[in-house]
Amino acid sequence: MTRFKAGSEQIECRKVSPTRASEATNWHSLVGMAKVSTDRNSCHRHSRAAIVALAVCGQAHAANPSHGEEIFKTTCAACHVAERDPSRADLATRAGPNLWGVIGRKAGSYKGYAYSYAMRTSGIIWTDQQLGRYIAAPQKTVPNVRMNFPGLKNPNDIQDVIAYLHTLR
Repeated sequence: MTRFKAGSEQIECRKVSPTRASEATNWHSLVGMAKVSTDRNSCHRHSRAAIVALAVCGQAHAANPSHGEEIFKTTCAACHVAERDPSRADLATRAGPNLWGVIGRKAGSYKGYAYSYAMRTSGIIWTDQQLGRYIAAPQKTVPNVRMNFPGLKNPNDIQDVIAYLHTLR
């Protein structure tokens, strides 16, 4: 909990995640999330306090592709390769498809990999948002997919892996 003063406003702040902040329907609910208290109840005061609270409390995670590469190598590379031109032998030893250039690609379309029916017919295009959902919960995102992985639970790790996948072009 952080306390600071912005003008005549006392602000008590707990960390508000960017995701949670984006769920706010208006400034007043955002103010409630950030536990901002002011000495006046005007909308202007609340708005200014919410902006200050977001600036201090709700800093977005800056995705780190280097950390994403580490996570990929320790978690994903057992099943996936991420190379421009992988050897047939390397592809044959992997349970999952090559993820080079996956951003913007249609799910189930990498040539030479035998995808499950669920993945081939999912209609998914791998955007950041779609990858985020899939990396967090593969079976929930595409039911009956063959990927036997429970998902990454840390949202920052997911963002970092996606940032790393962006470097693979």
